Amino acid sequence: MQENLIYYSTNTKLAYIINEKFYFSRHFVWCSPVFNPEKLNEYDYRRKIPVSSSPYKIYKNLLDDVKSQDLHSMKIDQNKTGLKKGAGKMLENGIIDENDFARIIKIIDKALINEFSPIIYLIPKHLVDNKIKTVDDDDAANPLSSEFQIEELSMNEFEIIEF
Repeated sequence: MQENLIYYSTNTKLAYIINEKFYFSRHFVWCSPVFNPEKLNEYDYRRKIPVSSSPYKIYKNLLDDVKSQDLHSMKIDQNKTGLKKGAGKMLENGIIDENDFARIIKIIDKALINEFSPIIYLIPKHLVDNKIKTVDDDDAANPLSSEFQIEELSMNEFEIIEF
């Protein structure tokens, strides 16, 4: 089996903007060593990455919800919840103050559905080897899955694509 050279992370445009504007261009991401696990050989252990952690499926589901203007989208609601949780951690860690926290919450609550359009971060493995963390089995979508986190991904460590 070939070792991956890239990690993939699907995020929303709103998440990107908040990270850039309020968190000094530092991005917190969940990522995967494969874009679409379904395309892997059936014996490849990375095929165990479930739909909820597949960058391809996350992208497709978000895109479908945005295109159809689904105001009851669970994926968008999850993104809002995650962005608010992240803002709370940034406040707790002193990265932002109470005013910025309130602004971020208001931005999330008032965001139009198009702000949740998906984007993909292509993250070269060699640039993040020293900061990538394996997700604990308790937090992974499947204990056999290959899921990773990067707490402070900077702009010069990834490229954005859309399709």
